[in-house]
Amino acid sequence: SRGLGDVYKRQTQKYSLKYQINNSKYWFLKKLNEMQEKSENQYKELRKSIQEVHKKFTKEIGQWNAM
Repeated sequence: SRGLGDVYKRQTQKYSLKYQINNSKYWFLKKLNEMQEKSENQYKELRKSIQEVHKKFTKEIGQWNAM
């Protein structure tokens, strides 16, 4: 028969592994969220740049047509 020390040791190892897995899931989800936010910000910046170029181009076309 095993002593209480062995039982306690197994419980501690079990908890430690569960804690590591939960930490890994948290870290992974946090990184995934950060990547998603970065991607959304890059999309917004790109869209803004495209709109600015479009405005400038439209303005220049208007000036050419006025000549």
